[in-house]
Amino acid sequence: MESREAFLFRLECDPPAYLWSGVGDLIVDGDTYLGGGELLSGLPEIQQLINGTASRVDFTASGVDAETIRLAREDRASVNGATVRIGTVPMNADWQIAGPVDWEWEGVADVVTVDRTGTEDGGVVRSISLSVGSADTARSRLQLSLFTDSDQRRRSPDDAFFSHVGGITAGTSRRFEGTS
Repeated sequence: MESREAFLFRLECDPPAYLWSGVGDLIVDGDTYLGGGELLSGLPEIQQLINGTASRVDFTASGVDAETIRLAREDRASVNGATVRIGTVPMNADWQIAGPVDWEWEGVADVVTVDRTGTEDGGVVRSISLSVGSADTARSRLQLSLFTDSDQRRRSPDDAFFSHVGGITAGTSRRFEGTS
C-alpha cells in the first residue's frame, strides 16, 4: 500500500486562508483547503525551537494575479498577528486522507509585502510574501546571560541580591548577609 503525505498551511486571519499541497479542494475537519499544488511544495525549512533562538520564516507566492495582490493589500491588517500553522496529513494511494493532521509548527504572521517586478521579455511577475515568526521572535528584552548587579538592577531596581558578585573570583567565596 502506497503512503503519501500532504502539507497543510493554515492562516487564521479574517477570513481565514487554508491551502494544501495538492490540486483541488480538500475537506479537513470541516474546513475547505484550497489546492496550492506547486505553491506549497516549496515550503521553506522550518525548525522547532528547543533552547535556541526563535526562527522567522518567509512564505512567498510568485506569479499571482492582480486580484490576489489587491486582496492581499486589503486584508493586510487582519493578517498582522494571525496564527499560522503548518501541518502534514497522511494520504493513501488515491490521495484520500488516511489519518489525523499532525500540526508540526505554529507561528505568528506579522509582515505582508507585495512586489511587482518586470521580466526581460517585458512581462510582469507579481508576488506576495508573508513573514512569520515562531513563538518569541517579537520579544523586545535582551537574553539574560550574566548575573551582575547592573543586570539585576535593570530588571528590579531595588534588588541588591547580586551586589557582591563583582568581588567573587575563582577560588574565593563571599559570605552573604543572613547566612552562617
